Amino acid sequence: MVSSGRATLMRRKDGKFILYLPKDFCEDSKFPFQNFGPGKRTSRDGVIYTKVTFELGRIIVEPWVED
Repeated sequence: MVSSGRATLMRRKDGKFILYLPKDFCEDSKFPFQNFGPGKRTSRDGVIYTKVTFELGRIIVEPWVED
């Protein structure tokens, strides 16, 4: 079981940021996001939309729920 790992936060040339999560971390059976669906971009595995918030010293990632 992999409950933590080293991620990478990178800034792209266009000013957007990308957060890369370790493969083993995301493929763990207890990882909360498993149901990948089709996204705007064509992708082999699809996408999961998430809500991202932060508190001092932590980033919180939750499933995106449409109102």
